[in-house]
Amino acid sequence: LDRPTWFQQAANGQFLEGYPTGNLDYTTQPWAYQVWPANRSDAFFTAEQGSAGMDEAWLRRSLYDSDQLRQRVAWALSQILVVSDIASFSKEQASAGHAAPAHYYDMLTHHSFGNFKDLLMAVTFHPLMGAWLTYRNNTVVFDSQTGAEVKIPDENYAREIMQLFSIGLDELNLDGTPKLDSKGQRIPTYTQTDVRQLSRVFTGLQYRTATAAPVQVLPMKMNAQTHDKRSKEFLG
Repeated sequence: LDRPTWFQQAANGQFLEGYPTGNLDYTTQPWAYQVWPANRSDAFFTAEQGSAGMDEAWLRRSLYDSDQLRQRVAWALSQILVVSDIASFSKEQASAGHAAPAHYYDMLTHHSFGNFKDLLMAVTFHPLMGAWLTYRNNTVVFDSQTGAEVKIPDENYAREIMQLFSIGLDELNLDGTPKLDSKGQRIPTYTQTDVRQLSRVFTGLQYRTATAAPVQVLPMKMNAQTHDKRSKEFLG
């Protein structure tokens, strides 16, 4: 194939060997989890096989799948949009075995050739990221008498999505060097006020009702009762 044709076919998913096709949607039917035969040595992530099965599947695909560009982009994204497969990190991860981290990697693979907005949206709603950066069930609490805010939302994800996942700490010139103010100091991209305001956006996210797939691989849903409905302004 000539290079433009190969890139286009890769972008269209024509080299996704081993992945199911048709009407399957990774957001509700995680590829390997529900489709791959249980007796396959590389069946991605059953609790019985544990991390060894997941690692073997990842290695097999990374080395031998024909969609090598997609695999390499997914690997690069996994080094930026980081989560953990340590089952002891939370009860949620322990109960899902290795379903959650393997499905998360499937999601990165799915979005390898997409746009960054869709990728960040999928990452934000993934329950593994919600557990890892502690914003699942995030909420704000007000005093019933005065209406004053007595418990602020968890700010972990609000800070990391800006600092690590997107705009970084400092404003940059087109050549990648930091912009400097009139005093020669670096210009920050955001302030603590921005973090506080953005953290209120990430309130109310919780697990969906379990289906054939465990809740740890289903995109989280928004609970209007626990979401901070006040107006928010950040990076303005």
